[in-house]
Amino acid sequence: MLCIKEKSGKKRYVKEHALAEKIEQLISEATNKARNLSKGLCPAELVAHGLASALRELCRKVESFPRVSCLFEPGKNILLEKERDAHIYYIVQEAVYNAVKHARPTKIVITLSEENNTPFIRIQDDGIGMKKNFASKGVGMRIMAHRAEKANASISWDSLDTRGTAVNILLNTS
Repeated sequence: MLCIKEKSGKKRYVKEHALAEKIEQLISEATNKARNLSKGLCPAELVAHGLASALRELCRKVESFPRVSCLFEPGKNILLEKERDAHIYYIVQEAVYNAVKHARPTKIVITLSEENNTPFIRIQDDGIGMKKNFASKGVGMRIMAHRAEKANASISWDSLDTRGTAVNILLNTS
């Protein structure tokens, strides 16, 4: 038997075998959390297969959230430099997670396409939208704008009249 002192100060006696199983479970959970966190730092899909593939994988992850569907529409496979890909990916990731966290959408659509020879990405949700006068941008929006600047892109947010929000990223080619 082993004596364990709990946070409350109360002493509890457990068998070593039960304690070893609990430790093994906690180590396994911590390992899985660390693995998932490291995947988010630099998604392997982005490095190995490019932006379109990483965005498709992001949609698959979003599908694991309750009551949210995510559709990826790869109208055009846009080839960018790896550093630029990373900035764009993280902008899209932030937009998607902001929608899930704040807008309560049932559907998110990520479109990768081109218009007038200008590549663009649109992240659109059917959530509650944003306030019309959202002059004060949060930290996440400022980071998205900073990343857009670093990626030679422009970003805009539109709260749609019908419902939801669209984040538009125009990828400058010059």
